[in-house]
Amino acid sequence: MVALQKIDSFSNKYSENLLSEKSLLKDTSVNFITNSGNYELTTDKAFCNGSKIIKIYTVQHLVNGVDVLFDFSDSLSYTAVYDGNYIFQFSLFNYDVNVSSGFYVNLKLKVFIDNILLETFENPVNLFDFEEEKYYTFAQNIFLITGQEVNFKFEIERPSIGSPNPNFTLGVGGFKLELDDKFIMLPTCFSKPLDQLTGWQSKVDTINTQNLTANTDNLIAFTGTDASNGSLTLMNSVGKITPIKMGDALAVDFVFTFPSPVGTTDYLSVKLKVNGVVYRAQSFSILEPTGETNYVAVSFNLPVETDFYTYGAEFFVNPNMAITISNRYLQVTRVHKGV
Repeated sequence: MVALQKIDSFSNKYSENLLSEKSLLKDTSVNFITNSGNYELTTDKAFCNGSKIIKIYTVQHLVNGVDVLFDFSDSLSYTAVYDGNYIFQFSLFNYDVNVSSGFYVNLKLKVFIDNILLETFENPVNLFDFEEEKYYTFAQNIFLITGQEVNFKFEIERPSIGSPNPNFTLGVGGFKLELDDKFIMLPTCFSKPLDQLTGWQSKVDTINTQNLTANTDNLIAFTGTDASNGSLTLMNSVGKITPIKMGDALAVDFVFTFPSPVGTTDYLSVKLKVNGVVYRAQSFSILEPTGETNYVAVSFNLPVETDFYTYGAEFFVNPNMAITISNRYLQVTRVHKGV
C-alpha cells in the first residue's frame, strides 16, 4: 500500500492553485459507480463559496470491497508547464457518521498520467475519529514532466464482511494542485483557481495536408503548432473546441487553402457541429480555373450553453468534389467570461 497522507498542518507560504475553475464543480459531470447508495453535487457544506461538493450517501449492506468509485472527467486535469514536484490535496467532509470504534473505510486516490494509471494511494480512515460537520484534508506528492497531463479518480472501500457496516454520508471537495517551487514541503492552505478572464488558443499546420471526400462531412482534426495567450485551454490536442464554463462567449476562426479541382460550378460548405448538430455553417463557391488557390476563412461567435459545454464543437468541411486542403489554422478566443 502506498500511503495517502492526512494533513493536520499547512505551510504558511502562498502557492497558486493550478487547477482550472472546473475543479470547483459548479458545472461538471460525475462518473459514479456504486454497490449501494447514491450521490449529488451540492452547495451544502461546500468547501468554499462559489463551489460544490460531491455528497455521497451509502446504505447498509454486506458487500466487501469497492463501495463507490467516481471521477469528474477533466475537471481535475492539468497539463504540466514545468518539470517538478506537485502537491495535490482534497478534503473529506463528514456529514453524518454513526459508527462504533474501529470502523474503517479505505480512501483511495488514483493518479493518471496521460490517461494511464500511474499509482493508487490509499489511507484506511477510521470514521469513528472523524467529528461530524468537519473537513479533513489529504494530500499526495506527484512528480510531473513538462507536457504531461495529470488527472485524478477516487474510491471508497467498505471494511471486510462481518464488520459493522452502518450507513454514512461523506463529501469530497476542496481540490488544489500546486507546484512545490518555493520549498513549501507541506501543502499550502486552499485557494481558489485563478480564472483567466479572457485569452485565446490557436493551432496551425502549414506542412501537412488533409484529403477531403466529396459530398461528405469531413471532420477537421490536426495537431500542428500550438500558441496561446492567458494559458487558457479552449481546444483539445486535435482541435476540438472545449469551452471552459457555462455562460462564456467564444469567437472561433478557421482558415484553410486548397487548389481548385477539375470542373465548374463547384462549391463547399464549412460546418461547426455540436454533438452532430450544425450550430453554424457557411458555403463557398470554388474558383476557376483548375489549380487556382482558394482561400477559405470563417468566423463564428457562440454563447456557451448546455450542449456546447457538454460536448464541445468540431469543424467539418463538405465539398462537392474531392479536394486536398492545407495551411489549416484554428483559433478560439474567450471574449466573455460567464458569471
